[in-house]
Amino acid sequence: LIIQLAGAMVVPVVAPELRSLKERGDEAFWSRNFQGATEWYSEALETMQDPVVLSNRSATYAMRQRFDKALLDADKALKLAPQWPRVYHRRGHALFHLGRYNEAVATIEEGLKLDEKDGALLEAAAKLKEYTEPGDDFWLGTSGATSASQQPIPEANPAPAPKPSVPRAGAFSSASAKAKGNGSSKKLSAEELREKGNAFFRDGAHSKAVRAYDEAIRANPSDERCWANRAAAQMAMLAEFGRGLSPAAMRTNPYYTNSLDDLKQSLKLDPKYIKAWARLGQLHTMASEFSEAVAAYNNGL
Repeated sequence: LIIQLAGAMVVPVVAPELRSLKERGDEAFWSRNFQGATEWYSEALETMQDPVVLSNRSATYAMRQRFDKALLDADKALKLAPQWPRVYHRRGHALFHLGRYNEAVATIEEGLKLDEKDGALLEAAAKLKEYTEPGDDFWLGTSGATSASQQPIPEANPAPAPKPSVPRAGAFSSASAKAKGNGSSKKLSAEELREKGNAFFRDGAHSKAVRAYDEAIRANPSDERCWANRAAAQMAMLAEFGRGLSPAAMRTNPYYTNSLDDLKQSLKLDPKYIKAWARLGQLHTMASEFSEAVAAYNNGL
């Protein structure tokens, strides 16, 4: 069931037969028993697919750092309630932590088209703008490397409530157009772009570093240092966002797989590049692949 509130905003109503299980899941969530919350929501979803329950389970998966599953639930909820702004926040949150930044930005923007005053979407948009470093598609030159890891909250049974009047903080498209229209910027060489990435990395701005290395690789794809440095930046993000992941889950995390691919490419370009072998050893150690780590370290000797 979908109800329409002020303007065009729509909010799903939890199916009555699921309400008791959903409320138990909510209680577990607020007690930070995220595993228990997941189980209650899953039991409810065995009866029927409900966008609010799916949204809430997406939130529990996000709190458990299972962003792949959080995205799946957000996508299911979005199909059932495409006019509900909250599921765009769920989806954008999951996409961000999967390293799919441009998709995250686009998703948050889509949600803001439905409700430009949605507080959660505005906050997410502001944090994404702050975190995301310019690329070919989103040149949003900003400072800082703030995480967009706003903790998700489960949906209560919706009730109309006035929203504060907040100026839109997430106008990514206009910022992008403005930056793209600035034709006076000097085109940087691959070496300069790599050094720019190194500076971001030293400052702890790892997402910005990845974007700079992206540009450096596009400018000179045969430089093994750019590939290895991009891997290092993604490994730093894996260390930040992959806390608590099991070794098996870490090995399927995009930060891990992207880092592994970059290091393989670096070593393909220069099989004797010691730094790449060392980073490969570090990456395997992070995923508890100790025999592979030893082999990589030995190859670098």
